[in-house]
Amino acid sequence: MVASGAISAAGKGLALNSNGTVFEIKGASYDYDFAGNGIFASTSNSQHRSCYDASTGVFFDTYNVDGGLGGNVCTVDTANGTVFPTAKVINSTGNTPDCYYDSGQSKVVVVYRGASNYVYARVVTTTNNGAGSAPSFVYTGETYLNSGPSAEYCSCTYDSVTGKGLALYQASSGTVYGVVLSVSGTSISVGSTFTITTAVVNNYNARPRAVAVPGNKFVVCWYGTGTSTKLVVVNISGTTLSISGSVINSGSGTRPCVVWHSGISRVCLTHVQGTSRFYRSLSISGNTLTNVGSLTVTQSSDPESVPGWEYSPEANVVGFFYIKNIANNIIYPRFHSIDFGTDGSTIIQSAEGDAGGNQSGLRIGVSLSYNPVLKIFQAFKGDTAGFTWGSFAIYPSFTNLLSTTLMAGISNAAAANGATTQVSVQGSTNSNFTSLQIGAKYWINDTGSFNTSDTGFQQFGTAFSATTMLMTEAWTV
Repeated sequence: MVASGAISAAGKGLALNSNGTVFEIKGASYDYDFAGNGIFASTSNSQHRSCYDASTGVFFDTYNVDGGLGGNVCTVDTANGTVFPTAKVINSTGNTPDCYYDSGQSKVVVVYRGASNYVYARVVTTTNNGAGSAPSFVYTGETYLNSGPSAEYCSCTYDSVTGKGLALYQASSGTVYGVVLSVSGTSISVGSTFTITTAVVNNYNARPRAVAVPGNKFVVCWYGTGTSTKLVVVNISGTTLSISGSVINSGSGTRPCVVWHSGISRVCLTHVQGTSRFYRSLSISGNTLTNVGSLTVTQSSDPESVPGWEYSPEANVVGFFYIKNIANNIIYPRFHSIDFGTDGSTIIQSAEGDAGGNQSGLRIGVSLSYNPVLKIFQAFKGDTAGFTWGSFAIYPSFTNLLSTTLMAGISNAAAANGATTQVSVQGSTNSNFTSLQIGAKYWINDTGSFNTSDTGFQQFGTAFSATTMLMTEAWTV
């Protein structure tokens, strides 16, 4: 059989893909390939934000660049890899950008701080020019979103149910404002400015973010007074925003980001504490948010970095792209996949992945977007020499095995991605184990290990000796 993703060793439980390939069962620690690290632009840049235009199959990335606000597009296909055109400066004074894909209008919307530190938006139309050819994009003139006060930082997100965007901006007074955006063709109409909170710590650590959740709602997070991450549910009706629930404290931390995990109906949060990134999930009922489980720490990360944080419904995991740390100006871009379990309380993170090597001069603010067609995360990061890209190919997560997957057997050896590997299948034995309990039945658990207790997942077989398992079960789920 052919391995889809690396198989780490002999004696590992394998599952079968629909195309006949096999992959190792190991929860969120599924394998991914980092492809690329190609130059996207040749000028110094930072604070990347990106989104995927599903109507054209094009990724759009916006960023701070020497000379203003930049933008670029790329396509990814299995035959030709990633293709980039020449970067454009969208606005000569713009900075701190964000963007979202409006699926109702098949357009990308860019929100940024522009002239006089006010907030503006533009509509972007991307074009896919075919496999192997550079895509392109055009953008409209500016739409003015606020008449004051001046903004420090801004962000945005989109609700596909209402067809509305939400732009957030943080004022120097410590107030976060929200405004609803409605796109029609290449025009943007703007709702009334709404005050979300007046209790933001006034520095770059606050950076309010939002995500759309079911029920015509957004969840907004920020770094609040009392040095803690705050979240609240914001309701949307037409172009009007309102709050009827309470603000929740989700632990000490700065630079928060949120994403909606539709697989478990939870809000997933990450933020910085000291030199480490933490994450947890929150449940939502009506206008009430509740912390689920405890905060889980990653390996150390640069607290100056805003991470990429994106959900893959196909793999049922959250991708996490971030800067690990700074040592003598050497930067370490890294990638994790995060499995939040069945209810958000049991968190499994993959091994740390090298996202393009250690680099000197990497700038703050990386981004991550997801392509559901090719099942890849697309990452963007910047440095003083230019900025680069990379793709993380997604293999199925363990939690999907319960409903979609056939068990293939147990590996007889380690194998590289794409290599042919021998598999012990039903009715055969595999002698790559140690310390098995003779006569005991073994189930696979949510980390890919074998257990003598019924884990609720797949039973594989019975121990024939201390080193050998006899595969006796019919492996369908």
